[in-house]
Amino acid sequence: MTAHALSACFGLGGCTLVALFFLTLAFRFVAVPVWARWGFAAVAAAALQVPLDGLSGAEYVRSWTGDVSLTLAALLALWCWEQLSGRRVLEARSLTRMSGAVLAVAVCFYPFALGWSMFDPYALGYSSHALFAGLLLLTLAAWYAEEHVLVLVVTLGAAGFVLDVLESRNLWDYLLDPVLSLLALVWLGSRLALRWPGRSKPAAGAAREAAAS
Repeated sequence: MTAHALSACFGLGGCTLVALFFLTLAFRFVAVPVWARWGFAAVAAAALQVPLDGLSGAEYVRSWTGDVSLTLAALLALWCWEQLSGRRVLEARSLTRMSGAVLAVAVCFYPFALGWSMFDPYALGYSSHALFAGLLLLTLAAWYAEEHVLVLVVTLGAAGFVLDVLESRNLWDYLLDPVLSLLALVWLGSRLALRWPGRSKPAAGAAREAAAS
């Protein structure tokens, strides 16, 4: 397989996972047998590769998002496995920590990369020893904290960069992308909404009524 074909395969695969993520969200609210979930996902994944008016569904998603990072692709693959198999893989606490880390990096990264200062962090992604050293320290810290999902996705991103599986030659594109940042923001927003003080009042009131009865 040529380098171009390999990058196209990974690029379309990541965009297929983005589409499957939104399609499988319904499984969190509707009871569907496991065999039906896998069948739906297989049909949807195949349909996303069928060209319509010159572009397949996956290519249409790619035209909007570009190549998603391998970090996001790995997380979406774990998400889809969880929704299809019914087996928990991603812990809410780990996702919250990762989302916080992603947003912290994105807030520092994107404004500077867009030229808001003389420092361009995007340039560090071109074979930067400092960035690789930082990733190594992050991976070791995550392993020590038993954040195995974070270790997995960062390792996959770095390995993909070494193997040139995407069209980009910049390490940042393997680790971070706007879709990942947006999903991290949505996840953190949803967790904050669940902890909003007003949401705990009905539950507390119900508990008092149950105790009184």
